[in-house]
Amino acid sequence: MERAVNDLEHVCEALSVTTKRVCSPERSTDVLIIRQSLAYIFNKKYGLSLVSIGKIFNRDHTTIINNIKRVDEAIWLYENKSIDSGITVRSLNTICEIVGVDKVQTKNVV
Repeated sequence: MERAVNDLEHVCEALSVTTKRVCSPERSTDVLIIRQSLAYIFNKKYGLSLVSIGKIFNRDHTTIINNIKRVDEAIWLYENKSIDSGITVRSLNTICEIVGVDKVQTKNVV
């Protein structure tokens, strides 16, 4: 979990947003993309539990489930309909680059 917290801080610094904003109830698009993308990365790439991720973002596990689901849906839409939704695959892959994990592979070129 320490790596995840460090990655949260690193991503926020790189994208010029405070960790306080990302861990707050704020729902602006830039904050949502960061929060949802990191929840996805922490679960899918690091294997962190939903409860652990929730503690990082001051959310309960059901909210984390929803965050991960939103990213999965965005990836599916991009792959199957070539629709780049509000949580963009490009944004997710930018955050993957910042934290040093493999980008999300899609059928379409990102």
